[in-house]
Amino acid sequence: MKRKSYDGKYKAKVALEVIKSQKTISQIASEFDVHPNQATQWKKKVMEEIPNIFSRKRKREQKASEAQLKHSCVFTQYKFLLIK
Repeated sequence: MKRKSYDGKYKAKVALEVIKSQKTISQIASEFDVHPNQATQWKKKVMEEIPNIFSRKRKREQKASEAQLKHSCVFTQYKFLLIK
């Protein structure tokens, strides 16, 4: 039996339904054809990430990470040219 794979939008939709708490987790899991534990895990992940969405620190870290990646790529290309 092959494992099911869900995209981010689907996971977010399930997590938001669980967060709304208008139905039980079992009802939501049944409706979306996922295990209740999985729905709970997705909810937990969303709740952990919500504060980071509006964080300036996160944006700075993301920009720094992108700059570092760009620098790494340029350095690798330069190194490759030197080897030729």
